Amino acid sequence: MYNVGTRCYRYDEDGTFLLFKIIRVKEQSYTLKGMNNKSVYILIEEDLKDKYIILAPDALMTCVIANSSTAEDDKKNPREDVITSVYKLVPDEESKTSSIDGIPALVMRQDVYSASKNMLFSSLDTIYVGDCVNRNMVGNDQDILDFIECGEIKVSTSISLYIDDKFDDIFKVIPREFVEAADKVMQEFIKSQPDTIKGVSKSFKDLFIDNLFIAVYRQMFNIMALNFPIELNSSNEVIILNAKQHKKLEDLLRKHIKIYSIIKYDKDIDISKVVNYNHIMVSDINDIIYMIVYDVIDEYPVDNDIASALLGL
Repeated sequence: MYNVGTRCYRYDEDGTFLLFKIIRVKEQSYTLKGMNNKSVYILIEEDLKDKYIILAPDALMTCVIANSSTAEDDKKNPREDVITSVYKLVPDEESKTSSIDGIPALVMRQDVYSASKNMLFSSLDTIYVGDCVNRNMVGNDQDILDFIECGEIKVSTSISLYIDDKFDDIFKVIPREFVEAADKVMQEFIKSQPDTIKGVSKSFKDLFIDNLFIAVYRQMFNIMALNFPIELNSSNEVIILNAKQHKKLEDLLRKHIKIYSIIKYDKDIDISKVVNYNHIMVSDINDIIYMIVYDVIDEYPVDNDIASALLGL
């Protein structure tokens, strides 16, 4: 059984590479939509396995509607919440399958105290709720597990994710029935909250946007966000940075560097070939991911204005 969001490919009769994504699963049938054309196919699982090659996902996202708390007081009058968890997948080259890292790498939910928002927007008469965090942000595995603590799970759905998925790629394949049910939970949550509670999203989609889901997801894979586009130089068909962009990257790395190559991310890139070199993965302002291989010329002085550098000022 494959989840929505799973990518697969085949070659046409003329040798053309065709990439597809599973956008709907119903019983044992799969609806595939072309990622480099608009073609749509409905296949049974046997045909999918025989005629297409599955691209192993990088992560699995589970979305559940559940009672918000396990506390005894809340069991008498349970309040529902929508909880999204993302698990990294560990590929097994021999079996050509992937296993789930049992502890979530990312958790997002509405009915949770947001330490980061309350620290940034602290006020005596308001409390901010709703957050999206990954393991790097919360400190240890136990803390991330606290974020998914809940009561009875009412509805759930699973989506396959890839490193280079954009937000629209992800949200469009979440089953419509789940999104509608989640929106109802969000509306009921809004009605139940006093004016002193802030950070409440209006819909399930807004929960992703308001809590910077895609940025936190990128951080799971140590991908650094850039505030400028990276473009192909049409004259020699290589990707280069101009002087200002190069300087901004150095400011983020806190190093003077010499760039050897910039490669647009692709699932086929063999990361093992660059592990012995300085490299970083970045997403540009258009949310396109690149790998940059570089050499360090010199470290930045410790007393530089770090805050200014990080903001690109």
